[in-house]
Amino acid sequence: MDTLNYNLQDQNLNLNWDRFTSCIMLEVKREEKVFNSSAVAIAKNILLTAAHSVDCYTNGIAIIDINGRKQKIKIKNCIIHPEYNPGNSFFENDIAIVILSKNLPKEVRLERISEKIHLRAGEILERVGFGGRDNKNIKTWSNPIYIEASFNRKNFTLEDDNSVVGDSGGPIFQNKNGELKLLGIHSTLEGKNKTYIVNVSKYINWIDMNRDLRVI
Repeated sequence: MDTLNYNLQDQNLNLNWDRFTSCIMLEVKREEKVFNSSAVAIAKNILLTAAHSVDCYTNGIAIIDINGRKQKIKIKNCIIHPEYNPGNSFFENDIAIVILSKNLPKEVRLERISEKIHLRAGEILERVGFGGRDNKNIKTWSNPIYIEASFNRKNFTLEDDNSVVGDSGGPIFQNKNGELKLLGIHSTLEGKNKTYIVNVSKYINWIDMNRDLRVI
């Protein structure tokens, strides 16, 4: 197994890690402190992440690892959702667009946002993120369980025993007959094992209105 990847459910499960090249690690600075989080690629130079991951950042990079070959791309700009307000909620509208200074490598998968989402209570989902485990930020797969949606369906809550700092902004997928559909991005942990994710389908219009799709 690739030592850069880790499966929290069963270390012997043979995951196709090539399917998760869309999950990217972010490294941002706030003054002199460095913070790591996760993101998901949706266009050649566009990532989605949690707003709190890039809020008040001074500069940052995206770190792409393809078969052990690392590439760093500077963050050109971040657009935080205008209704994100951590003073009111840590998870509502916790979404940001990250514009990179150049295009991602062609090996990076670009995810499509699912417009129609149908989930049932108890459904097992798939999450990939770069949370800090064993003193390393390594790409990690885990399987949170869907609980319910918020009243306006802009957030989902999950039962999640494996969420750690650094997973924020990482993609959440629904597995439909072997096909993975991007549902959301990881936001915050509440208590021991309850997590909130942002339902990205509710933000498609905002994303399309703000993202810069020019090839750099």
